[in-house]
Amino acid sequence: LVSDAPLGMTLSGGIDTSAMLAIVDQLGLIHKMNTFSLKMGEKSFDESKYQQLMVKKTGSIHHEILVTPEKVIENIYNQISYTDEPSGDGAAIPSFILAKEASKHVKVLLSGEGGDEVFNAYPTISAYQYRKYYRMAPGIVRNGIKNIIHSLPANYSKLSFDFKAKRFTAGAELDVPEAHFYWRHVFNDQDKKELLFNTETFPETSRFFRDLYDKVESNDINKISYIDMKHFFIDDLMVKNDRTFLANSVEGRFPFMDRFLVEYATKLPVKYRVKGLNNLRYIQKQAMRDLLPKEILQRQGFGLEMPHSIWFLDKLGPFAEKYLNKKTVERTEILNWEFIEKIWQIHQSGKADYGRPLWCVLNFLIWFDLFIENDSYKSHWHN
Repeated sequence: LVSDAPLGMTLSGGIDTSAMLAIVDQLGLIHKMNTFSLKMGEKSFDESKYQQLMVKKTGSIHHEILVTPEKVIENIYNQISYTDEPSGDGAAIPSFILAKEASKHVKVLLSGEGGDEVFNAYPTISAYQYRKYYRMAPGIVRNGIKNIIHSLPANYSKLSFDFKAKRFTAGAELDVPEAHFYWRHVFNDQDKKELLFNTETFPETSRFFRDLYDKVESNDINKISYIDMKHFFIDDLMVKNDRTFLANSVEGRFPFMDRFLVEYATKLPVKYRVKGLNNLRYIQKQAMRDLLPKEILQRQGFGLEMPHSIWFLDKLGPFAEKYLNKKTVERTEILNWEFIEKIWQIHQSGKADYGRPLWCVLNFLIWFDLFIENDSYKSHWHN
């Protein structure tokens, strides 16, 4: 909280940023704290009611930023030009939009990244817990369940039942690190073989997860946490935040990455972080139980993401088709148009949700256009 420049914080409505804001309030600094929240235009993605609970409780100087397909299209070239590399993270554009708005008011932003990793809060931890019992059922029963689940039509709402159930039943058949990879993937290894040309020499991505898992001599949950810390947190979350914030001249600070907090929390027995099958970040909730509304303590967190699956069916669709076409894809000499066309049509038909894979492909094609084909990325930097 020590800063020579105006300071604010992100407010997602989840436990991590809510805990940070509650502590700022306890310290008596709330009167000068700007908070910034994103509101998505789709019901299942809208966390504004939780954000408003904390704003009303603390009285922070609040700024609500609406993310729309139009804003995404307006900002995507700038964001990719500053990020330097294609990113399939559905939170990259929203983070860029938030930082752009925040830069009008502050120069430093506190953010809640790291809390999920430190306190084992990802849904894949619950999936691991349930997997142990699911695997006790005979294979023929599990196969029947999987077939029924995979026949369900796609529901494009955030982390819908069919999406989670399809991922879980397929991934649960694998060993622990491979299952964790399957539950986290955008493209599984088989999809990558269809998406990319000349994949014979490519190592399977799941092998990378296995190698990290085998490095740690501990229980499965600590091993999974190590994978999330070393891979997802460092190579995705921090890259996204650092570049989207600094592109807008905003410094990001991450209190949950305090060295002493990380060392303390990761040395705790798992039972203090994960209670039972589904009570994640247990010790954190206990520590904050007198400071946070019960609605926030009891909610299931699901991370920042855009409703691109829904928007591809509507306003984002025509924009995406400027890049998701045979001529543009074949110019890359990397991607297989037939596979991309197939998943686009399946997504449009409602048979399966390919929103995340299509968002990844779209980002790559825009990046390829800006950096490789036309070398025009600098024209999208701020003046």
